[in-house]
Amino acid sequence: MTSHEPAPQLPRETMRAADGGDIRVLVVDDEPRLTELLTMALRYEGWAVRSAASGEQALGVAGAFRPHAVVLDVMLPDLDGLAVLERLRDGTWRGCGCRTRPGMRRGERCSTRGTRSRDHRASPS
Repeated sequence: MTSHEPAPQLPRETMRAADGGDIRVLVVDDEPRLTELLTMALRYEGWAVRSAASGEQALGVAGAFRPHAVVLDVMLPDLDGLAVLERLRDGTWRGCGCRTRPGMRRGERCSTRGTRSRDHRASPS
């Protein structure tokens, strides 16, 4: 029986914010398993991550945390995700990535007119 040595680990380069600090990401979803999975993956990349399970909670967290990006479920229990985007834009907050509602076909676009969202994708369902 031969032993296998693990492959050497190459140094990982972590992305940084323009100011040299951590990239801050807010994950907003009312499904705890999905929130946990996304949070884990983003933290693995070295990013600072906070999460919220509702629109109102997201607005509170975003005010204090000032995220560079938001992964946002459109169908939340209290506020529509697009309403959250609308309330987040105050002139100083700059865009987000938006995870759209389950069942939306790949390539289908949701109406983000007026939200200044820079990108949105259909969630894998």
